[in-house]
Amino acid sequence: MRKIVQISGGKDSSAIAILLWSQGVEFTAVFCDTGNEAKETYEYLEYLETALNIKITRLYPELGFYDLARKKKRFPSLNARFCTSELKIKPFVDWLLAQSGEFKIYQGIRKDESRARSKLNVFADYFGLEKGAYRIKDTRAWLKAGNTAFVFRPIFELTADEVFIIHKKHNIKPNPLYKKGFKRVGCFPCVFCNQGEIKRISLSYPEIIEKIAQMEIEIGRTFCGPNYIPSKKIASIKEVVKHITKPDQIKMFELDESTCTSIYNICE
Repeated sequence: MRKIVQISGGKDSSAIAILLWSQGVEFTAVFCDTGNEAKETYEYLEYLETALNIKITRLYPELGFYDLARKKKRFPSLNARFCTSELKIKPFVDWLLAQSGEFKIYQGIRKDESRARSKLNVFADYFGLEKGAYRIKDTRAWLKAGNTAFVFRPIFELTADEVFIIHKKHNIKPNPLYKKGFKRVGCFPCVFCNQGEIKRISLSYPEIIEKIAQMEIEIGRTFCGPNYIPSKKIASIKEVVKHITKPDQIKMFELDESTCTSIYNICE
């Protein structure tokens, strides 16, 4: 049975890769590039390849994050979360259906991340065959040919602290974004990121704010959802940045870029 680790460069999927590596288990790591990743994440994936002596397979969607937003004339939102399906699920399904055999797919999902995730199972079939599922005819033919794929979530019961302990125990560094105060690693920024993360990005990666601002103008929609800031129901990214850099907001989001600002207390 072929073991596949869906790796994002975040702490959870990396911990799974570390565990398998430490046990001498052979596996294939697969990374779905959204086209909206931090440069630190790309560098971290290269670090993992060296540290774990693995080769990460990189998959690319038909359209990256910004091109997808341009095509749909909007950014993803809570009620239109097409980013995950288009940028991660579809490229992986395309790749998997081009393979053959039995597959055990490792996912770095933990139950304490959200209520929805807490309802998931540790083991599950990978493919859902409900009406309208992506490439359902191809999937049925693939399964009928004797191929199989199921999901295993080995760190489902672990806390974030326990995940970082895995990194430390095996002397494998986590993604440096965690030490810079970011809670999650993936799209950079995610449309669901908090104001503190927008603040950090505006200070350290102003070019990203500019890119988002230009896209907002082009598609006529804002990156942040309604009521993201109290002063305006629908606010552009630059209005959001202006709000969180007002004098009365500075202490709330004040940063010292020379020190570690991890919310997970992983600073040494």
